[in-house]
Amino acid sequence: MQTALVFIILIAALAYASWRIYQVFLERNNPCYGCPGCDLKNKIDRKQACDKKKVAEKFGNPKNI
Repeated sequence: MQTALVFIILIAALAYASWRIYQVFLERNNPCYGCPGCDLKNKIDRKQACDKKKVAEKFGNPKNI
């Protein structure tokens, strides 16, 4: 009984660790990983929107994206 319980706990711990590692690789390009919002994130979002607008204007599409 104790051995089965140990294996269940071990499998649960490995599953959780695998999930967390997967999440880290999924969010590896996000500098605000886990942050719900702050000035830095807002600044990054504004810069990305500005860059998209510049690219659209460069190729003759002046609409806001």
